[in-house]
Amino acid sequence: MRILWLDIETTGLDKSKNGIIQIAGIVDIDGEAVESFNYAMNPEKEIDPGAQAIHGVTPPEILRFPSRETTFRDFVALLDRYVDEADRGTRFHPGGYNVRFDLDFLEQWFREMRSASLYGYVRHEKVDPSIMMKAFQSYLGKERLPSWSLRAVASSLGVDLGHHHDALEDIRFTREIHRRLQDFFGER
Repeated sequence: MRILWLDIETTGLDKSKNGIIQIAGIVDIDGEAVESFNYAMNPEKEIDPGAQAIHGVTPPEILRFPSRETTFRDFVALLDRYVDEADRGTRFHPGGYNVRFDLDFLEQWFREMRSASLYGYVRHEKVDPSIMMKAFQSYLGKERLPSWSLRAVASSLGVDLGHHHDALEDIRFTREIHRRLQDFFGER
């Protein structure tokens, strides 16, 4: 099983006017974390004050980050080390908490860079602990969680997220939540 665990931080929620400022993740092959990555970038896009309140990165800090193009080259070079676009079997299952959001922003970024699709590197089948939690909650006979946020789900599983919001830390916790769910359901 090849999973590209990934999380992003953005300047807002609208992929057409906001951009990515951090991409972090873990390359997971057969349950082994073989590499982690953490890229910052200046998306040269609108910054929503609400997003800044969540991740705490200020506009002057964003201006000092590498360009979208530089980060794109680095990210694609990482993907190229593991994926042969001609061999579908080498593509990753994208993994993350509410990973559809991250994939939408990443695909938009690939289009803006006038590159082939992100889906040359990842499969359409996702690994998303948020979906697992929602699907099995009633089966488990548990009370409904107050929210489906990463923090609420982590807390329900005894995983402490700490206090700051960082893509690399968030994806490490997401991977741990997934591992605990696998253990619980005997899938490992």
